[in-house]
Amino acid sequence: MWEDKNYQDGAVEINLMDLFWSVLRYWKVIVAATLIAGIVLGGYGGIKEYGDLANEKVVKARQEAYDSAMETYQLTKEQLETDLQNLRDDLERQQFYTENAVMLFVDQYNVYVRTASYYINTNYEISPNLYFQNPDYTSVITKSYRAALNRLDLDTVIATAKQPDLTVRNPVSSTKKLLTASTDDGNGILNITVLGDTQERVDAIFAAVEKTLAEQEALLNKVIGEHSISVLSAESYTDTDTEFGELQEEFKAKMESITDGIEDTNKKLDELKEPVNETPTMKTVIRRGVKFGVIGLVLGLCVSTFFYLVRTILQDRLNSTEEILRRYRTPVLGVVTDEKKRLRLDTFLARKLGMEAGEAGAENYIAANVRLYLKEGRKVLLIGSCGADRLGALKDKLTPLLEGIELQVGGNVNESPSAVDALRRETAVVCVEKWLATSHREIRHELRAVKDSGNTNLGFVVVQ
Repeated sequence: MWEDKNYQDGAVEINLMDLFWSVLRYWKVIVAATLIAGIVLGGYGGIKEYGDLANEKVVKARQEAYDSAMETYQLTKEQLETDLQNLRDDLERQQFYTENAVMLFVDQYNVYVRTASYYINTNYEISPNLYFQNPDYTSVITKSYRAALNRLDLDTVIATAKQPDLTVRNPVSSTKKLLTASTDDGNGILNITVLGDTQERVDAIFAAVEKTLAEQEALLNKVIGEHSISVLSAESYTDTDTEFGELQEEFKAKMESITDGIEDTNKKLDELKEPVNETPTMKTVIRRGVKFGVIGLVLGLCVSTFFYLVRTILQDRLNSTEEILRRYRTPVLGVVTDEKKRLRLDTFLARKLGMEAGEAGAENYIAANVRLYLKEGRKVLLIGSCGADRLGALKDKLTPLLEGIELQVGGNVNESPSAVDALRRETAVVCVEKWLATSHREIRHELRAVKDSGNTNLGFVVVQ
């Protein structure tokens, strides 16, 4: 039994492929509209540019605008290239630090530590008669020791340690962090702490410390006076120092920042477009004409395609045999093609929409399907909106192929009372519709009339 789902719920089911091929049927008009739009807009652009070419003020203004834009472009490009080179140099230095800086090799949870405290004695005594006292140089001497240690070239010291040859100053913090010296000037105490990534490096630094202290002691004995320096305490151990981790994270963030800066600068350079000289010349006239022509072609193609897309949807005409199967759940008995000679593309599009007859011929295929679906009765009524002449011609062609079956022409039940009367006689019905002309509204009315008359609809025949 026929059931038009779209008729029942008011929805319009659209098959995108059918819609695509249906719109493409108008390719001749679309191509013509595209070419016309391209020629019109291309001519407009060329003529307008040619008019500017003859105007000295326009030529001068465009040349000045180009010179200004070019100057800005050059300055921007040079600045970006300079920034990029600086970032690359900085990244190269940071990568060198990554391979050589001591601070980046220290495990914050396994830091080697060596400490020592020294007592500095100047044998200072207050004068017995109390009229004056001898100068106390203890604080001066302790400060001198600390200053000597601060001047110690740790980079050179570190270079004496085992591989890797970590001979560069730390990029995130001075290598001075590996050696700290503090004093208690009032009591003549000098405290020294040495940190490192390995025990060997700590020992190398501490050996340099002891050598510096010995050299400074000899110097101070000559310049200030005799004094003694002796060890109060000394120890070696491993400890945790999270400051190393913070410095390493800071360095890592700086590396990422430099890398991001290089990527951003490269992107800006890539996006930087050299200004085009729009000063009118014959070349710009041609270029403007071509540019507007291409825009016209695209615009013409889009507008014409959109127009026929909307037209096809709103007209809701019979576009393909697949629509009949999908919307009315009714078989297509066959397709009768016209005898006009068509271009290959038109033939291809008709085939995509199911509008090409088989090799055996349209009438033979239709007759075979009528015999297949005609279960009982020997009468077949041809109705449809294709016109009485087309119905009569189809009847004449099918009659010799359907021996024993009586074919009758009913007409258009949407317009002809005689066609409606013909449905009152018990018979099988074949709906003959015209491609691209019959609306789905007409088809629904025909099918409703057939159903209400109690007759059986064998299927559809589509004619061109």
